[in-house]
Amino acid sequence: YQDTKMSSTFARYFRAALETEFGQIDKWSAVNQTRDFKPRSMQITRDLAKASGAEWLLSGTYWEQEEKIKLLANLRNINTGKPLAGAEVVFDKELLKSANFDFKPQNFKSALIEQQAFAEGEFVSGQLQVEVWSRKGNENLLLTEGETTNVFVRVNREAHIRLLYILADGRRTLLYDDYYIDKSKVNRVVEVPGEFICAPPFGAEMLICLASTVPFIKVETVEEGGYLFIKEGPPEVVARNLRGFKIIKEKESHQAEAKIVITTMKK
Repeated sequence: YQDTKMSSTFARYFRAALETEFGQIDKWSAVNQTRDFKPRSMQITRDLAKASGAEWLLSGTYWEQEEKIKLLANLRNINTGKPLAGAEVVFDKELLKSANFDFKPQNFKSALIEQQAFAEGEFVSGQLQVEVWSRKGNENLLLTEGETTNVFVRVNREAHIRLLYILADGRRTLLYDDYYIDKSKVNRVVEVPGEFICAPPFGAEMLICLASTVPFIKVETVEEGGYLFIKEGPPEVVARNLRGFKIIKEKESHQAEAKIVITTMKK
């Protein structure tokens, strides 16, 4: 949806419809995504498509314009990035409403506030880089109830990793508070322990990966059902507290972060 990286029931339907249409054209066929995937660069979506055997990548967005929806799509060569074709379609928003399709997640407003809070003051370091992705990549992620995935990270130097997951209902759970990646795993794909399953509440969610060369300051949490939840507070305050780290004299310290947006929904 627009430039938010959030998805919807309409997006799920439209993608399935496109795959069906491609299957009816002899020249084209949609590839099955590989499960054994290790990105070679920071262009994770492109690397995933190549590893799956794709030659072309179809991507797009749709934009709300008063009572209309504008859909933009382009088809690019995986290896060269050269566009083969593009399309623009405008239709009445009422068509989606009559078909009972949502074109943005129900928690859109609150999810957007969380995104903006964590975008402000984002750490960018020239010395430390961190990447995070799921088995499905790191863009346009849509998971259906009961579907499972794994999370992977990669850093270019030894670092402490903090993983925060913001649920559709606004609760923030600390998945890992100090997952240390030592020298032997630098520049290597590291799978975060555990498999994650799509379950209620549904909507736009966000995984935030913070990396630091020094230990993070502890944050206040409340344990519930075996998970650690961050104590309630304004998004901007939570973002600032999670990024905090101790200043150690005469020791170099750097911090970086990466995020992926995941839209979850019922079957």
